[in-house]
Amino acid sequence: MNNNHNLVQSRNSMLAKNKLPGHLMKRRMVIFFLTLICCCITAYSIGQKKPKAGKDKFAKKSLVGKQKNESFIVSTSQIIDPAGDNITFPGRPTDLALNGSETILAVKNFQDIVFFDAVNHTIKQTLALPAGGNTFTGIGWSDDDQRVWTTDTKG
Repeated sequence: MNNNHNLVQSRNSMLAKNKLPGHLMKRRMVIFFLTLICCCITAYSIGQKKPKAGKDKFAKKSLVGKQKNESFIVSTSQIIDPAGDNITFPGRPTDLALNGSETILAVKNFQDIVFFDAVNHTIKQTLALPAGGNTFTGIGWSDDDQRVWTTDTKG
């Protein structure tokens, strides 16, 4: 009985000093780290929800261009679902400017300017730009809507 009394006293004195025997400390650390790993795995799996079938707008076999639902997929895998009328034309638009009377839209491409009738939504004219030296941005109308200016890299 005296032996048990000494064990209880030594255990109480260790707990009072916040010290545990080595095997108990190792066991608690193992339990703590296993619990932490389980929490991390659970949190990760909750965050990794897979899209439901039929909800994913981007089908794996979709091709770049106009889709059946009237949206467009571009080469950067973006889906464009434009509002209003669409006018398809060749080129890669880099800038645009609407004239003062809001009747003609000038769109600057790499190699030309395309003029659109803003009222009827049609292409009016395509004007070739001088070869080389064109910048991405920079197009504007004169105050009288008779001229269009573009920027270049030649000065």
